[in-house]
Amino acid sequence: MIATRTFKIKPVRRHKKCDAALTESFAIKRCRIAPRFMLAVVIILCHEPLRNEAEEWHQFRGQNSAGIGTGSPPKHFDPQTNVLWSTDVAPGHSSPCIHGNRLFLTTFNSDQSTVSVVCFNRHDGDLLWIRSFTVEALEKGHPSFNPASSSPCCDSQNVIAYFGCYGLICLTHDGEVQWEKRMPIAKSFGGNATSPVIHEDNVILYRGNYVDHYIACFDKGTGDQRWRAQQTEKFTGE
Repeated sequence: MIATRTFKIKPVRRHKKCDAALTESFAIKRCRIAPRFMLAVVIILCHEPLRNEAEEWHQFRGQNSAGIGTGSPPKHFDPQTNVLWSTDVAPGHSSPCIHGNRLFLTTFNSDQSTVSVVCFNRHDGDLLWIRSFTVEALEKGHPSFNPASSSPCCDSQNVIAYFGCYGLICLTHDGEVQWEKRMPIAKSFGGNATSPVIHEDNVILYRGNYVDHYIACFDKGTGDQRWRAQQTEKFTGE
């Protein structure tokens, strides 16, 4: 089961929840505590180990973006019940992706004007590495928008992250940068939250905003653009 909850303690409380059953299910609980953010990643204990790649969680909403997984997640959990581990990390609105024993997430640090890709050990929550990238200017959006809103994707070798204020980044599972594809700062009403996907040796990204509007395919190994389909319809921010 994956559960994502976003809420602001004062003055408004908001919830966003998406459930999917994973063999080792997890819940992500993000807390915005004024004036700073806190993000807690809570892993819910389950009884079966991963068995094959189909049961990994490689992208936003999992296999084929269907939001459906396998396994027998616990029916009841709270901060004291069925929690395997928890840890505080920097703020962000993205969802994690998982391969093997590694959990990848993106975050944002407003004090340092950096966006980051973070890797945890999925079994005990240990921080394995963090790679940060300085942005020249921040993407603007809705007051609740966070520059780390796009979810990363991964396969057995790489993790791909996209930031509207930076571009596309490919890293190894050990955090080594393989390539970067810098892009103009996205501009939209609410803020960019599109998430890339990996298909075989291709990385697919939909980039919709007032600056440019297209779907593009990049070589996963080199970052070279293979094709781009320009969208002719007018982009609307709502």
